[in-house]
Amino acid sequence: MAELADKLAKGASELRFLLTQHKVADDIQGELYSNGVDTVAKFAAAASDEADLKKMLKDSFSIDPTESLKLRAQAAGVVVAWKTAISRVERQAEAEATHEVRDIAKPIPSTEYIAMRQAFAAKFGELEDKHIPAKEFIEKKLGELESGEFRAEPLTEIISRDEVDPDTLLPHWDAKGTLSLKKGGSKTAMPSGPEQLRLRLTVLQNTLIMIQLKHPGRRELEDVSFALFEKYKEYLLGDYCYGLRSSEDSGSLVPPWSLVLSYEHAIRKHAYKVMATAGYSFGAALTHAYKEPSVKERNFTTPLALHAKRPQPWTANTEQPPAKKGRKGAKGNGKGKDNKGAKKLKEGSDRTPDGKPICFRYNAKGCKNGAKCHFAHVCMLCFGKHPASECPQKAAKVLYLFSGTPRRLDMATCLQQLAGAWTLNLKTECVDVKRSAKHDLSLAKVRQSYLNRIAAKEFDAVLLSPPCASFSRAPWANFRGPRPVRSYDCPRGLQTLTPAERDRAILGNIFADFSYEVATLVADGAAAFLAMEQPEDLGALASGPHEGLRPASMWQWPQLADLLSKGLRTVAFHQASFGTPYAKPTRLLLRTPLPMPDCVYEGVPCYDTKGCYTGPLPSAKGLGAMFQKQAKGAFSTSGSEQWPAKLCQWLSAMLVSTCLPAANAAVGEGDHASPVETLPPSSETFPLNHPEGPRVLGGTGPPRFCRQLGGGKPFHDGGGLCSPGRWPHHARSYADGPQWEWLRERTLELILGKVGSLEQLEKEAFRMAAGGERGCTLASDPELHRQLRELWKDWLEAQDLGEEGLLDVATGQPLHLRLLRAMLEAAGDPDRDFLRQAEEGLPVGILDPLPRTPHVFEEQLKWPLENSPWEASLAWVPNYSSVEEHADFARAKFEEDVREGLMAKMSMGEFLERYGEHTAIAALAVIVEDEELDKKRIIHDATHGVRVNHRIKCRDKLRSPGAREKKHLLREHEEEGETAFSVVGDIAKAHRRYKHAAKEHGYLACQVDAKEEIPGDPASQTVYVNRVGTFGLSCASYWWTRIAACGLRLTYHLLGPNFPLDLLLYADDLEAMGRGPRGRRGIPLSYLFLATLGYPFKWAKTRGGFRVEWLGMETEYPTYKLGLSLKRATWLVEWLRLLARTGKTEAKAFAQGLGRLGFASIALDWERPFLGPLHAWSSAVQGKPGALTLPTMVRVLCGWLADRLESGGRLQKPEPLLDGEAPLSFFTDAKAEAGRAWVGGFLELVDGCQGPWFSLEVVESWAPWAFAKGDPGKTIAALELLATLIGIRLWVPDGDAKKTSRVAIRGYTDNQSNESLLKKAMTTKFPSTLVLMELAEELSAKNCELQLQWIRRDLNQLADDLTNENFANFDPNFRIDLKGETLEWRVLGRLLRYATSYFEELGEAKRTKKVHATRPDLAYRVNALQQRVTTATVETLREANRVVALALNDPAYSLQHTNEHGDRLRASVLELLGQLPAQGEWEEALAPDLSYSSYSCGYLLPAEGIVPAGPPEPLPPGWEPTLPPQVLRLEEALKEEASVSQVHQAAALAAAGAIGASHEEQVAAANAFAASASTVMQGANILGEPSAGSTGHYQGQCRPCAFATTKGCASGKECQFCHLCAPGEKKRRQKAKRAFFGALAEMQRALPESAPPSGASAQSMPKPLN
Repeated sequence: MAELADKLAKGASELRFLLTQHKVADDIQGELYSNGVDTVAKFAAAASDEADLKKMLKDSFSIDPTESLKLRAQAAGVVVAWKTAISRVERQAEAEATHEVRDIAKPIPSTEYIAMRQAFAAKFGELEDKHIPAKEFIEKKLGELESGEFRAEPLTEIISRDEVDPDTLLPHWDAKGTLSLKKGGSKTAMPSGPEQLRLRLTVLQNTLIMIQLKHPGRRELEDVSFALFEKYKEYLLGDYCYGLRSSEDSGSLVPPWSLVLSYEHAIRKHAYKVMATAGYSFGAALTHAYKEPSVKERNFTTPLALHAKRPQPWTANTEQPPAKKGRKGAKGNGKGKDNKGAKKLKEGSDRTPDGKPICFRYNAKGCKNGAKCHFAHVCMLCFGKHPASECPQKAAKVLYLFSGTPRRLDMATCLQQLAGAWTLNLKTECVDVKRSAKHDLSLAKVRQSYLNRIAAKEFDAVLLSPPCASFSRAPWANFRGPRPVRSYDCPRGLQTLTPAERDRAILGNIFADFSYEVATLVADGAAAFLAMEQPEDLGALASGPHEGLRPASMWQWPQLADLLSKGLRTVAFHQASFGTPYAKPTRLLLRTPLPMPDCVYEGVPCYDTKGCYTGPLPSAKGLGAMFQKQAKGAFSTSGSEQWPAKLCQWLSAMLVSTCLPAANAAVGEGDHASPVETLPPSSETFPLNHPEGPRVLGGTGPPRFCRQLGGGKPFHDGGGLCSPGRWPHHARSYADGPQWEWLRERTLELILGKVGSLEQLEKEAFRMAAGGERGCTLASDPELHRQLRELWKDWLEAQDLGEEGLLDVATGQPLHLRLLRAMLEAAGDPDRDFLRQAEEGLPVGILDPLPRTPHVFEEQLKWPLENSPWEASLAWVPNYSSVEEHADFARAKFEEDVREGLMAKMSMGEFLERYGEHTAIAALAVIVEDEELDKKRIIHDATHGVRVNHRIKCRDKLRSPGAREKKHLLREHEEEGETAFSVVGDIAKAHRRYKHAAKEHGYLACQVDAKEEIPGDPASQTVYVNRVGTFGLSCASYWWTRIAACGLRLTYHLLGPNFPLDLLLYADDLEAMGRGPRGRRGIPLSYLFLATLGYPFKWAKTRGGFRVEWLGMETEYPTYKLGLSLKRATWLVEWLRLLARTGKTEAKAFAQGLGRLGFASIALDWERPFLGPLHAWSSAVQGKPGALTLPTMVRVLCGWLADRLESGGRLQKPEPLLDGEAPLSFFTDAKAEAGRAWVGGFLELVDGCQGPWFSLEVVESWAPWAFAKGDPGKTIAALELLATLIGIRLWVPDGDAKKTSRVAIRGYTDNQSNESLLKKAMTTKFPSTLVLMELAEELSAKNCELQLQWIRRDLNQLADDLTNENFANFDPNFRIDLKGETLEWRVLGRLLRYATSYFEELGEAKRTKKVHATRPDLAYRVNALQQRVTTATVETLREANRVVALALNDPAYSLQHTNEHGDRLRASVLELLGQLPAQGEWEEALAPDLSYSSYSCGYLLPAEGIVPAGPPEPLPPGWEPTLPPQVLRLEEALKEEASVSQVHQAAALAAAGAIGASHEEQVAAANAFAASASTVMQGANILGEPSAGSTGHYQGQCRPCAFATTKGCASGKECQFCHLCAPGEKKRRQKAKRAFFGALAEMQRALPESAPPSGASAQSMPKPLN
């Protein structure tokens, strides 16, 4: 054994891990290592091919696979490990080459990093985390060793393991404006004292020693040792450098700390130079460097002599003296409080380390006393010989004048995010009167204070955005708004102004003069960066009532020319380039040397002789207008003054790169241009697409916005953010120009040649709606398709946009991708070039990440499937049982796909040989969608087991149309008095109409069965490999949506403005809506154009009319109604009636039906609040087996919803939402105090005028729900909502008018949760859900739109006074005499009868759920106990008796498992007794603890001590214990710091014993396994005294305390949670439980037949919908 251990020790850890992972025997490994094959690279090169490897096994190891199955398995393990080694070596070589080209440190495997640490620990002992070098730092030094060029890195880059941050990707711009992502590293702070410097050098020392152990033959590091660095530390911190002392009259002086750090860096830099030039080793070079006189003289002695008067630098251990207290009874404000004394800085120390006070005047603005000053003239931050205002270590400061109110991604937020991403110290001071009254820049003293601070160089950068109201061009647009107050001829104000207008002009002049004063100071050197923003001066007006006149602009003032002569720059751009839906030409005055991106144009504005603008900005046509027309006819630019987020991000990056050297080092020189999308940058690398055409907006002005009760969301049509369909017809931006007009005319002529006339074309829409496949003869005409493609091809070639094979179709898919891409290029579409890649194959997203396309899709930031390292990705997962039932159907379907080129069929051997380790054979399932029509669908489960979907991250958020969009369109139709006609179509196999890249095909494999064509040869099994997207793959919807969106946008451009149409595309379901004759003519054209491009429609499923069904929703266009289809509504009514009648259901069936009901609520406005209690109960009973009894309240709600749907509620008319402000507003509030509650509110008739009001005490007699939780303070949100409800009841009128008109009212509340609650229109919280249901019914009955808005508490003081019964500010004549007992509720009264019992049942269900989830599984514990016991002891016997005691004292267990496990329990204890010594030796030891039980044939742990009684009963004759084939062996499977594979192996063993158990027992087994696994991995880690919740700690029945291991638990020993659990215990248990359930699921799928869970009932359900 010792000889074998010596051989194994010779192998590299990475190779040992690889071979052990593939079950290669130790003796084979030992022979390989002893013969020099000791690394992965050597092992990969040991054989030329697989045949050579098998020959080597046969000759050298006597392993002939043909002799036995065992030898075949051994050979297979070596072969698989060899192939894996080859793949790793190739990938590592590619990665190293990539990193070499990009000048990035080459990564080292984690196993190698661990091996280096273990080698160090074996030779020198264990290290603390703070002394272990970080992996990324070792990678850097290894790269330097390989290149032969060592670099003297700053001390901030020498980081330890506990200082490392996750690597980030930093935005990187080149001079052309191209954005890329560059890897960044972690940094730490500079050492602030000797101990921190010792720590940095210790980390460097350990790094070099670890590398020396890894590469013992490298001469460069042969003399690195602990003694070398100890001498170096002693030299730096001893009497030679930092310990130098001199004595002067002013006190003892020491070298400044910053000089010591600078000298240390110079020593290492010189040492590396000597290594490169003279060939020294590191130890000799370092010794030579710090002993070299010239190095010390240049970097230490001379600087020290020049600054001999400097005081001793500050150290971290210096104790600061206490601050002086103010003088008692002193007069005046004291210096520094009225700006007459020296200004005290906010940062730094007030004394030197030796106690001498520091001069504040010197650090603030300069001391006049000079050398005569009695205070030390040193920096308060670093104690250097310079004022703090010039300290290089100070934080960069940014002054943002006229910043506006804070918002989500404003300039200040972007600066902080960027500083955090680049680990920079940056502070932003925002100044605006909206933030604080102290920031009122209209006051001269406030302006002067900021001018003084800027002149004192307190700020590194200044941002200016002065108000432009008096300089705006908007007043010149018409006569409906305020008059202009200035013009080009009168830039400081017109002569004929009213007093109010004159005040506006003067205020604008004040701000403009102040802004130019600030800019002048910066131009003179007061700051490094300036950005001053104002709208572009666009010259004379081209239209309107003031045509020819020229508005004023701040850029016309003469100060601009003076500033440009001082070196400032001015640039202009459209804010649409930074993401706004309008153009908004803007100009900046800048101080920065950095280059500008392509979308930013440098230069002053130019004009022609008439004063009309000529440049440098190009025309904004097609980018959208800034103005938004309101309901009253006026124009409003509110909100457009805010900078868009992308503009803030671009300016932030430019500011930081200009001001901070650290940022310049991070992003490189000239790294600025195109706006970045999000900050901080992502830690993962993925392609970032840029717009490939100018048409990034599909229209002018804002796009459509789907408003709904309480809020709204943007309109989406399935064509992406740039789709013209997102804009109304009149605002769409189509491809224009004479060429496009010619193409549309020729296309229409060609089509009319087929149908005859425009009237016949309109009739084609009716034929499509009525005739199915027979009615689609025009759209499906293949000859017409060919002619259209030829026409488009000729037109493209005439535009010089053609390419070779323009009409070719790539094999394996039906689309004309080249033609589609060229047409989109002609239209200026921004997303088209990916179609070139689609011809060869698009990435799955595993080997090549999916891209980010910000101009077409929103950003996806969260993914429901995260790829946790604890979850193993299996290479093969068995099919679901449904496949076996429909195997013939699945096989025939796959064979058909093989013939079409959608799949490849191959043997298992060929599959593994072709794709190597990049494989995943997923489970299949067959779903029967319609038994009558024999409609079936195959599901490719790329999630469970293989975890393919977990490894795919779609960076673009897909948005599809639905009920919101349909409601918006119906409102548009009604407002315009038009009726739409609709045709619905279905695209065949949409998710399989694109190809995937060949190198990732291995992840798309599946099998119908595991049948071997050659018996006994697993390699002969048949494997089907998808070449295209498949249903069940997460990237399939992304790529299809992106391809389909291209066709949708091109269709809009081909139709143009002559055929206004609305297209909605949800996956493969398309609906085309046309209003009027022109719109109806566009319907057949849209389907024709898409079919011409190759989109394969199922013409037989085409349908339409004035009443259509789409996505389970039915729309009546003549009545403008939307709702559920009759089929779906009938199913829901039957299901709800069944629940209300029987009161019985199953948890899973209820959740499925509730999901369908939730989908229905999207189309129904008022029913959604009533689903809250249903969702709450469904969550509480989730996972419970068997038939469940519905609470009475749930049954009542089910019946009520069924009545609503049956009485015509399935179709509802989305009432038009009112524009503008609500005519009335009311304020409400609630109060709960000392067991009492009040509500109050008032109606505001006009601004500042209080009208009717009410104040009411809430008492238990009429509002018992408010006191259901004891203290009404616990239901304050519901009380606030009650006040709002009362306001609606009082101030929204009833009557017949509600049938035809809509009422709008705005409510204000200081409860922020209620504002969001109304937007969601649902809550599961009691009693808020009851009040919300009543509120919804009230709004529905009165046809009222409530705009509930949160306001700060101080702004709601009057309503608060009403709840405090303070009526001093209210007219008593306006009081509404209101009594709670007289309030009549619509549904609240009926629901209250059942509400209390419902929520009591709900709480009991939740508590029961927790109890069942923590009950230990006894069979598991018996098995675990048996396998752990090798020698019986008193402790093992005690554990056995605990198990038996639990079994006997648990009635549920005894009833269910007496027959199943009773004998096993008895046998376990007898087996233990048989292992014990003679009875006399152990009886006395157990006497205080155990009692005898004849039932269990063993011993029990009694409540009180009883002596044992008698010997055990003998076993029945012939009885043998029945144990499962696999049981848990925790001690063998898990060691300390167990690996992921070991955890999964142990979980599989544990799951084997619970595979036939009930769900509750499986949950209990998972809990027990999690506790045991965590205990073994952590060892005995008792942190302190046990608490009350620690009772079941050692049995795995405790719940960890979240505070005991962090900030300390205030409950102490009384805490009901465990204080013995180690830190991170909860997270470890969760991971172990996931591993257990994953293994359990795999075993259950592997079983040929699985029995239904215990307690399950076969409750009948209505037939599922398609």
